[in-house]
Amino acid sequence: MKYTHLKKLRDKYAIVGVGYTPQGKVPGRSVLSFYVEAGINAIKDAGLKKEDIDGLICLQAVSSNIK
Repeated sequence: MKYTHLKKLRDKYAIVGVGYTPQGKVPGRSVLSFYVEAGINAIKDAGLKKEDIDGLICLQAVSSNIK
């Protein structure tokens, strides 16, 4: 399989920081609170300010194995 379609993304997008949060059931925490914490951590990891961010993609992973 050729990935020529990915060439269109070159020099347009970058992942420059990674943020993570506790995993599993955490009492008193909402999904949104995890997104916010991970976003803040990613911005810090990248050495950026929130004003430097012009886009954001969030994905909520769901698994039937989570109990």
